[in-house]
Amino acid sequence: MGITPQTASVAIAALVAKGLVHKVPDASDRRASSLKLTRQGEVAARVAAQWPDFLLAAVQELDPAERKLFLRILIKLIRRLQTDGQIVPQRLCVTCVHFQPNAHPSNPAGPHHCAYVDMPFGDTDLRIDCPEHRGASPEVANANWSIFVRAAQAAKN
Repeated sequence: MGITPQTASVAIAALVAKGLVHKVPDASDRRASSLKLTRQGEVAARVAAQWPDFLLAAVQELDPAERKLFLRILIKLIRRLQTDGQIVPQRLCVTCVHFQPNAHPSNPAGPHHCAYVDMPFGDTDLRIDCPEHRGASPEVANANWSIFVRAAQAAKN
């Protein structure tokens, strides 16, 4: 899951305190326990499971240019939260060893290049959680980020 045991412990304590889960001791290992949803937790889980649907419906209302901008903003927010240590790293194109930002500047529909598939692609194809992701070194990721941001600024002007 990409979280520390301490973070998991704090999260579990918060869920227990809110009445969303309760601990069930393990009969064979006194140090272990499992978590079980309470009725309140089951309701909260059902509600949480539906949020992607209504968010997706809202995003579908955006025109293509707005979706492209929204994705760029989302990637920028996620990257900032990652670099600040607020969230665990995600498998973003912009942090991948295969990502070549603005490699095809004369191709507005596909200015970037993915070396993994050896193809150009555009902002609307940027991934937030790519299964083929391989993390670039911090130096390469930062250099790619700078190129990515500069290209976006140039496109706005």
